Amino acid sequence: MSGARGRGHDLKLAAGWPALNHDRDSKRCFPTRERAPDPRTGAREGPARDEPRKAFCKCLPSTVLWRRNRTWQTTTANKESPMTRPVSFSTIAAVMLVSSAAAPVTPSGLYRVWVSGHGTDGASCGSPTSPCRTLQYAHDNIVLASGEIDILDPAGYGAVTITKALSIVNDGVGTAGVQQANASSAAITINAGASDAIYLRGLNIDGLGTGQDGIVFNSGGSLTVTNCVVRHFAQTGILVQTHNGTSLLSISNTIASDNAVNGIDITPSKNGSVKGTITGVDASRNAASYGIWVSGDSTSGTATFVMVSDSNLSSNGTGIAAAGAGVRFGITRVIVTNNSVDGVGTFNGTSGVPTAYTWGDNRVSGNTRLDINGNLTAVSGK
Repeated sequence: MSGARGRGHDLKLAAGWPALNHDRDSKRCFPTRERAPDPRTGAREGPARDEPRKAFCKCLPSTVLWRRNRTWQTTTANKESPMTRPVSFSTIAAVMLVSSAAAPVTPSGLYRVWVSGHGTDGASCGSPTSPCRTLQYAHDNIVLASGEIDILDPAGYGAVTITKALSIVNDGVGTAGVQQANASSAAITINAGASDAIYLRGLNIDGLGTGQDGIVFNSGGSLTVTNCVVRHFAQTGILVQTHNGTSLLSISNTIASDNAVNGIDITPSKNGSVKGTITGVDASRNAASYGIWVSGDSTSGTATFVMVSDSNLSSNGTGIAAAGAGVRFGITRVIVTNNSVDGVGTFNGTSGVPTAYTWGDNRVSGNTRLDINGNLTAVSGK
């Protein structure tokens, strides 16, 4: 088939390919085959040879593909001449793939994130099928404030600093370890906002004999610790030292034992105060000092009140003790025995003497120096 010429370029329509006709009213292109010339008159039906090419170039948008000698090439709509470089379909596909791969990936925050011993920290982690590896990466990069990090399987998940409302949950899949061997650091540090709620469940928090503290609650609206084990720290298992306003504390069904100084230490500072409940806790074998210690000497805040029930506070220096006029604590159904100093102590701190209550249903005996050092106020009724 002979070619039509325009601006010095030869455009050949491959044999068997449809020519293009142009509907000038609707501004659309549609294919029309050129018909063979009439043997009697030599006339052709359909568009003239030059018309398909002009229609092709004028009606298609910016860049299009056409075929020359069975090779796809490009041309520009506002020019009637094709480019001379051939472009294959495989090249176009490769360019599209590279462009897609080069597009930046922006991680989307999730309210529920999973971590696993088989996971990998990365921008796309967080789902049950593609979990993150560590608590800190999930906290910093994936989970949203007020969200939840769930444990998928037994593993060690590393120390973590929490700066927002967050839940970390192990719902019985096995040991979810949070270890800290650094002598100057805590396994879990909480620096959250004044109204942020922190929830920790089912964690095995271990200092390996050298880590400083297990859980350190510096700031936040509330802290709930349940079904956890906090052991082997060089200082304190659970340290509450909030410094601004009143924070709520709940510790239940938790072991805070075998720490070098205190099992649970509640010492608010500045203008902080604590209202807390401690239920079903084993705070034993914290050799140097206290199973539970509550102090109001470092704060100018309102009264701190802690209620302890159904717990074992044995084989410590002192089972439970408090100091400071702003402190009140109560004990009910608590075992306090075999402590190397006192069972229960109320000491005169720099701000005065705390107030302690008993419901008369505790077992306080067998402590080396005194079972009760100070005064317990008996409370009748339920």
